[in-house]
Amino acid sequence: MPGFKIFNSAKQLQVLVIGIITGFFLVAILLINRFLKVSVTKPLKQMAQLAKEVSTGNMAGEFDHDSDDEIGILAKSLNRMKVSLEMAMNMLNSETN
Repeated sequence: MPGFKIFNSAKQLQVLVIGIITGFFLVAILLINRFLKVSVTKPLKQMAQLAKEVSTGNMAGEFDHDSDDEIGILAKSLNRMKVSLEMAMNMLNSETN
């Protein structure tokens, strides 16, 4: 019977370790999900909304994203494109008048 107690104790320890590791991975997944939502998904949705507004002729909006990562570079490019489009539209309007 002493072997049974050792195996039972080892089984309980195994379940505990697996539970702790599973909990750690769940917390890590939730943190990574939150980080991606805040730093990637939300800014991309905002830029898509701005692009939609610009495509319908509303040039009032602008997207501010103060970082030098890929999202920041995309935001700066989107704002430059909006300004260039606005300048081209103004040139077309002045030529037709």
